[in-house]
Amino acid sequence: MEFVPHLNACFLVVDERARLVFTTALDSDWRPAAAAPVAMTAEITLRDHPDGTDYHVLVRHGDPSARARHEELGFADGWGTVTGQLAAFAERLVGNRT
Repeated sequence: MEFVPHLNACFLVVDERARLVFTTALDSDWRPAAAAPVAMTAEITLRDHPDGTDYHVLVRHGDPSARARHEELGFADGWGTVTGQLAAFAERLVGNRT
């Protein structure tokens, strides 16, 4: 399956193996975006943990109504699904190395 981006966003910070920050408030040309359905900035951090990797996601919205709209659209379920898929993928990678 070919990966096709599902949004036009902008990476703000990429710290290899540690932190990824991106926003839908800017498009990939670094221009202000009319982010649909909601503008957000997400920060994903990865840290060593005794049981593997600590994965933390913080998502910021411009105001409470944008946050509520994102929640109505299934934000938590969607990100939870992606997190589960990422964990399963990482576990398969580790399993294939042993």
